[in-house]
Amino acid sequence: MPQQQPPAIDFQTLLQYAQAGDTDAQCQLGLCYALGDGVAQDTAEATCWWRLAAEQGHTDAQFNLALCYAKGMGVPQDKTEAAHWYCLAAEQGHAAAQFNLGVCYAQGEGVPEDKEESVRWYRVAAEQGLADAQFNLALCYNKGEGVPHDKAKAAHWFREAAEQGHTDAQHNLGVFYAQGEGVPQDWAEAVRWFREAAEQGHEDAQFKLDWCYAEGMGVPQDKAETMQSCAGEQSKPGLCYAQGEGVPQVWVEAARRLRLAAEQGHTKAQFILGMCYALGEGVPQDWAEAVRWYRLAAEQGVAEAQFKLSACYAAGNGVDQDWIEAVRWCREAAEQGHMDAQFNLALCYERGDGVTQNTAEAVRWYREAAKQGHTDAQFNLGVCYDRGDGVSQDLAEAVRWYREAAEQEHAGAQFNLALCYARGEGVPQNKEVAAHWYREAAKRGHAGAQANLAYCYEQGEGVAQNTAEAVRWYRLAGEQGHAGAQANLGCCYYQGKGAEQDKTEAARWYRKAAKQGYVEAQFRMGVCYALGEGVAQDAAEAAHWYHEAAKQRHMDAQFNLALCYDQGEGVAQNTAEAVRGYREAAKRGHVEAQLILGVRHFRGDRPNLCAGLAEHYKERLRAGLVLRSFFPHQALGYHQERYDPDAAATTLSKLTRRENVPDALLSPVQCYLQGEHYFHGSGEREDRVEAVVQWQMAAQQQYPWAQYRLAQAYQFGWGGLEKDEEAAFAWFMQAAEQGIVDAMREAGKCLIAGRGVARDAAQGADWLRRANLPQAWVLLGQLHERGRDVRQDEDAARRCYETAGETNAQAQWLRGRLGLRSADERQQRAGVQCLIDAAMLAERATGEFAEMDILFAETAFILGELHLHGMEAGRAAALARLDALEARLFQHNLNHQSLECDQNEWPSIAPAPRSPGGEDGHEARIWLNRAAQYGHHAAIVRLAAFAA
Repeated sequence: MPQQQPPAIDFQTLLQYAQAGDTDAQCQLGLCYALGDGVAQDTAEATCWWRLAAEQGHTDAQFNLALCYAKGMGVPQDKTEAAHWYCLAAEQGHAAAQFNLGVCYAQGEGVPEDKEESVRWYRVAAEQGLADAQFNLALCYNKGEGVPHDKAKAAHWFREAAEQGHTDAQHNLGVFYAQGEGVPQDWAEAVRWFREAAEQGHEDAQFKLDWCYAEGMGVPQDKAETMQSCAGEQSKPGLCYAQGEGVPQVWVEAARRLRLAAEQGHTKAQFILGMCYALGEGVPQDWAEAVRWYRLAAEQGVAEAQFKLSACYAAGNGVDQDWIEAVRWCREAAEQGHMDAQFNLALCYERGDGVTQNTAEAVRWYREAAKQGHTDAQFNLGVCYDRGDGVSQDLAEAVRWYREAAEQEHAGAQFNLALCYARGEGVPQNKEVAAHWYREAAKRGHAGAQANLAYCYEQGEGVAQNTAEAVRWYRLAGEQGHAGAQANLGCCYYQGKGAEQDKTEAARWYRKAAKQGYVEAQFRMGVCYALGEGVAQDAAEAAHWYHEAAKQRHMDAQFNLALCYDQGEGVAQNTAEAVRGYREAAKRGHVEAQLILGVRHFRGDRPNLCAGLAEHYKERLRAGLVLRSFFPHQALGYHQERYDPDAAATTLSKLTRRENVPDALLSPVQCYLQGEHYFHGSGEREDRVEAVVQWQMAAQQQYPWAQYRLAQAYQFGWGGLEKDEEAAFAWFMQAAEQGIVDAMREAGKCLIAGRGVARDAAQGADWLRRANLPQAWVLLGQLHERGRDVRQDEDAARRCYETAGETNAQAQWLRGRLGLRSADERQQRAGVQCLIDAAMLAERATGEFAEMDILFAETAFILGELHLHGMEAGRAAALARLDALEARLFQHNLNHQSLECDQNEWPSIAPAPRSPGGEDGHEARIWLNRAAQYGHHAAIVRLAAFAA
């Protein structure tokens, strides 16, 4: 009710003053309308006059207007407006407004909930002598809400309020003296304050005073002044015996007295008696009887009984399980402000138990419970904001609610708050604060927090690095079954970090995590079995664990399992499965898998290289280096037609960061790439002398690609080097022996030609086969076709050309020549088609490679002639020109000599008809025109003859 100040003058006079702008008169006139004093009661009119005065700064009017908004008197209820006017009055020293504003902050009504701000306003009102504020301030100190927990200060403020006649304060002060909390124990003082409250009708104080007389505590024992003076009211003694408040806790006596009161319809006694039956305290446990008494109290509106009855229906205790009934009674309690019921109702909406699932409604009820300090509700509300479930995602709001629960020691909230600080989500990233909250949650047994705190100690994130402390926390989490902690603890034992190295113990912890499906542990178990570390070596077991991890798309496990299939270790050899595994790992960025696929796809299958990679991989595992060994071929544009230095540098930078490449391995790679930059003039000046210097440095450190490039430098005399075929061959061989297929091809060519080494065509042919490159197969086919140092065999030659692939122009061209040479007409037609395919392939590469220009032009001319003269008449001349070009092509493939030659060196052509006719004059003209466009002399002559 607004503050009442009876008008000192009659209504009409007061109205005149108010209309003239007198704020006191306006405030009093508002009171007249509110109370119906001298005028018909009209709260809307009252608020109008209070607003006029309030807007001019009248504190009583501001306070009264705030009350109207708070209660919806004369205006729509608006808690925010109420808080606004309370604040204006409070800042001018209005004690009641200060108290009410404190209540607003305590309950989050009209302002954000803020316990500290609530205490601030309680204090200023209390210091003005407002008893309600003094009492609430005492409660804050007693509970530690908004201020540190302090019983002495709580007792001080209870006394301040008690001395003004505040009955609850008098009762609480009596309890403090009885229990010695905040004051020395003094039963006489306790009796004194119980009496003060009892005389004002405080029932709890009356009972405690009765008990003091009955037991002679603080007063002489007096049976006339016993608990029976409660005039038959048995609920209070029963409750006191049940709770041990002022009397020893005696459940049998509590149940007896509670039954007497409950049977007389006392609702609270009915509820407590129900609890006695539920817990078996003072009576035999009997859930059906508990439900009976809960229901009687619940039907009379006792929120706690409604909540307990809801729980019975949810669990099927004493009644058949019924979620609809559970939700009904839970809602009854929740709407009365029962925070546990509000939380449970939110859970029902979130899960769809007894109601249609509705996350927005869940959020609403979580918020209601959270505002009352329910820690689980605060945590769940934080999760909702974190994920955007039932509310717009708001990481800052998530952090706010996590913090509310965390400060009340909710371990899950502490862990999530730590994650927010660690990731910088909703708050600025702060590793130190993250570690603090991990520790708080870890101390309360949160396994995830223990594991993360261990990681912080292991990495030195937010705390000083301490691997022994990391092992301690990993163990605590691991013993609770945390798979990640078990795997990390295994790593610590494996590497001897923070604990003595013990690979048997490492395998034991890996196994625990692996059995839970933890993918990294599954992979590491595979490694242990593969290497025989901590367990007996067992290739089949290794393959089993790799398979388990590979099913979860673990990149290294996919690669290792592919190696197992490739080499038949622990599983039956299966090339198709191996390739599938390499492909899956390569998709995820596994460098060795990408290399092997590149070799297979572009250069053919290289089992020796795969075996070498596998052995290198195992060596790095044994050395404790990164689990994926580093191969920079991807960075070098290995699988591309041309070297791209910018792409190479970018890729290398990514790989070095990802793979944590040791300097010993990275140094030659950097030298090699620097040489490529100088050679191509990318990023640096073009300087082939410096390029050769860099390649020499890398080659001397056994980097194979640098060895290959240095061999080329000696072969062609780059960078001021004198051409030196012996040095070139020596470097080609070093690179070839390390698996560089381009070097294998070049070494083979050197041996066949006797360039820099004694001629050995058989060994050269073997290197060409090992290179497994299209160009190598073309050269091998030519050797077989010519019978040069190998058995002459056109079928073997044809197989080599086919192996080189249908996308290789030279191979298709040579297959076409073999077809034309056949006496079988069908083979001849197939040969023509191969020539057409070769021409099309060569044309796509013209302008990039000079030999492709010549190959296309000559092939186009030959095709034109065949169309012009027909197969029978034109075949001999076509074969003669094909043989002449093949001879030059062979020398080119063997020695990189130019295909250019004087046109007079080509075999003569048949006389031209006067006009393009023959077999297919139109098609002939098309091919001859295309040859002429590339400067083919004979084609130009032939077209000129047609024109004439």
